[in-house]
Amino acid sequence: MDISFIVPTLNEEKYIENCLKAIKNQETSYTYEIIVVDGYSTDRTVEIAQRYADKIIFSKVRSVAVQRNMGAKSSRSKYFAFIDADTQICTDYIETVILHLENGYLGVSLGFEFEKKKLELLFAEKVTNSYYHARSLLGEATLPGFNISISKNVFTELGGFRNIILEDVDISRTLNKIGPTKYITSKKVVTSPRKLDKMGVLGTLRYYVELDLSKSSRIEPVKNLLKHKKYIHIR
Repeated sequence: MDISFIVPTLNEEKYIENCLKAIKNQETSYTYEIIVVDGYSTDRTVEIAQRYADKIIFSKVRSVAVQRNMGAKSSRSKYFAFIDADTQICTDYIETVILHLENGYLGVSLGFEFEKKKLELLFAEKVTNSYYHARSLLGEATLPGFNISISKNVFTELGGFRNIILEDVDISRTLNKIGPTKYITSKKVVTSPRKLDKMGVLGTLRYYVELDLSKSSRIEPVKNLLKHKKYIHIR
């Protein structure tokens, strides 16, 4: 098997079918499988996933990091693609990420667009994609966990995701220390704006930018000016 798609779930009946359908619709010559790792959902998530997934694993620990690691452990593929349940990948996702991984990038994420086309969401897309792209050009790519691809060898060497808050930012920083990563804006996945619903567009943008900056040693002198220095669970 060339690549395994690993999808952590917990009560995702609203989104999971579109997510898995998009994976099934890949236009590729590579072989792939879908592994859903469920935290014992109480809705129809598992029932729906059974129509599309090659494997469903259950996790007593409800943690995105733990569930992703469980999926990776059950896979024998050369590459892993971690996709969130509220995200739909493009039809050439596999071809795009494997091309970059085989060209030496240790981790790859595609840009995104929201499924809703409201003006404020279009603004958020533009700002966030531009910010992540700029960081990528500086060799400090932040790879958002809703779509991140890594080779099995690299993932195993790192020990997988740490079971901490902002596990995707954490693994991005580790990858950047040992080799090149890339945030690709020429291709995009579609994701839900549900994270913005709790803090608003501008509030969410400020939150993530400041949280990212607060972890950088380069801005130590101005860290006290930042409003957001600690993670608030809004997933």
